Amino acid sequence: MTEIDQTAEKQKLPRNVYLVGALTRFADGLYRPFLQTFMVDMGASFAELGAFRSVGNIAPAILQPAWGAKSDQIGRRKPFVAFGTFTGLFMVFLFLWAETPFHMIILYGIQSLLLSIQIPTWLSLIGGLMDKENRGDELGKLAIVTSVTSLAATIFTGILAGFSWLWMPAIELWRVEYYLPFYLTAVIGIVASLISLTINEKPPNPNDKREFPQLRRILSEPGDFRRFCGVTVFFSFAMSMAWPYFAVVQRDFLGFSLLEVAFASGIMTVFIVAFSMQFGRLSDRVGRKPMILFGRQPPIKVKYLISSIILRHY
Repeated sequence: MTEIDQTAEKQKLPRNVYLVGALTRFADGLYRPFLQTFMVDMGASFAELGAFRSVGNIAPAILQPAWGAKSDQIGRRKPFVAFGTFTGLFMVFLFLWAETPFHMIILYGIQSLLLSIQIPTWLSLIGGLMDKENRGDELGKLAIVTSVTSLAATIFTGILAGFSWLWMPAIELWRVEYYLPFYLTAVIGIVASLISLTINEKPPNPNDKREFPQLRRILSEPGDFRRFCGVTVFFSFAMSMAWPYFAVVQRDFLGFSLLEVAFASGIMTVFIVAFSMQFGRLSDRVGRKPMILFGRQPPIKVKYLISSIILRHY
């Protein structure tokens, strides 16, 4: 078989995968960049902001392996993806009824639990629809499409905030800005979950039985997995010191409008869109570990340098 024939037989992601990914990230872009801002506008303290972010991280960190193992056991991914997408994004609409930061923390914890069903099963679903050899290229293309839609949704939300008073009665003036984006998130989540059921899932191999390994055992054995977990924990711990303060700096210290918050989030997305495909192809050539090392170390120093200059300016 020639090299051309081998290239022609490479599996590529179908269009409905791109559509589901784009819709999901569009819904994500409508609300996620503004959640911390929503909490700040609600009058949350620094402790409540920290608790809010922690609750959002606990469920995905703990339950994703369990949901992934359960889908492996059943041999189906689509039901998990559809259910997690539908319920997780519909919960965003309920955020509008949170009266206190504590209520918001509870609702966000439930939403994070529901979305933790979708995350590992979605990755497993699309992983079975493409070849390992061109996985970086395919995931890079998918990242570009989904990032562009997320960016469009974020800017769209920022623009809507300036005109929300035209169609929404103002019970609490600050809350009006969030009504339509949160409502659209729930609607798009329903549509995305229904379309996900049309994806032709790779049939399970009856001879390929997977069992979820004992976490204590795999962490007690020296190896790459334990080292990777250690690096991830250290990085997440370091970043957790700064994340709760970003929204406060933007909203209170710098006085950002929602449109300016949207543009700040959009700048990061633009860089993701610009370089995802190139770095995806590069990771196919040089490996994943060098790319992770590059992405974790030098840019952090540059970010802190730029942020310190901006804060001194203001």
